[in-house]
Amino acid sequence: MMKRKFFSILALALMLSLLAGVALADRAYRFTDNYPLYVVDSYSPSGYCYMYDRPTSTYGNNLGRYNNGETLKVISTKTGNEFYLVVDRNNQVGYVNGECLIPYGTSRDYPVYYVDSVQPLGYCYMYDRPSSTYGENLGRFNNGERFEVLNWNADRNYAYVYSLTTGQVGYVNKSALVKEGEMAYHQTATVDSEMGYLYLYDRPSSSYGENLGRYENGEKVYILKWRYNSNYAKVKTEDGKTGYTQMSRLTLN
Repeated sequence: MMKRKFFSILALALMLSLLAGVALADRAYRFTDNYPLYVVDSYSPSGYCYMYDRPTSTYGNNLGRYNNGETLKVISTKTGNEFYLVVDRNNQVGYVNGECLIPYGTSRDYPVYYVDSVQPLGYCYMYDRPSSTYGENLGRFNNGERFEVLNWNADRNYAYVYSLTTGQVGYVNKSALVKEGEMAYHQTATVDSEMGYLYLYDRPSSSYGENLGRYENGEKVYILKWRYNSNYAKVKTEDGKTGYTQMSRLTLN
């Protein structure tokens, strides 16, 4: 019995010693130390990030919030997952999701798109998931409003975007967006192919695109987007489909 009690006391003393060692190690890190400087640049959550006492947001204790533009020193990026070990200006040490940080003096350079929606006409909606059916509506954005596209390939039909107007993050239908520097090309055209028909694809490629349907000469399409000298135009057909077809097989009305 005494032997068991002795080992219990010894184990407790060892644990306290280890905890004290961790605390001392934490206090050894200083913001003034020569660690690389990073800036908070978070889009998910939008505009801020959290620090935790361990590299997990699920089980870690929240040590504080840091807004975009605040600086942290990164002690280590090798924590076994996406979290970085960091120290803030108050010498608090903890873990921050590395996706929320960028090296000081750099930028993400996300491409900017503007709203140019024809269905619905003049505006689009943002959702909390890539679905207008199941997603929560986060707001309406009018033609001309701008987004940074964080992930164009987040979904087949939706892009994951950051609103430069409201600072919100969510999903917007790709058909409502035009890349800044490009022009939307709103004009009707008639199918006029040497073969007597054309095919519509889900991407600007007959080799890799999925065939969405065949359209005969004389049928009308509405050109949504076309870059001068590009082979493919993005069009909307009279039966409501949106896709890509070769511009050379259309005659502008």
